[in-house]
Amino acid sequence: RSQRVRTYNFPQNRCTDHRLKGQGGEGANFNLERVVAGDLDPLAEALIALDKARRLAAL
Repeated sequence: RSQRVRTYNFPQNRCTDHRLKGQGGEGANFNLERVVAGDLDPLAEALIALDKARRLAAL
């Protein structure tokens, strides 16, 4: 099975990206209404920062 990438929790108005692991091994949470409305900037910026950190660590 592949890993979960993103979970959408409508009752709690939360979008969790599991690639962005925070403290406690949980993913980063984003406002679901904003994500569904197309405001993906906070999510994209977090993923870009993760990619940069991984690339720097690989040097």
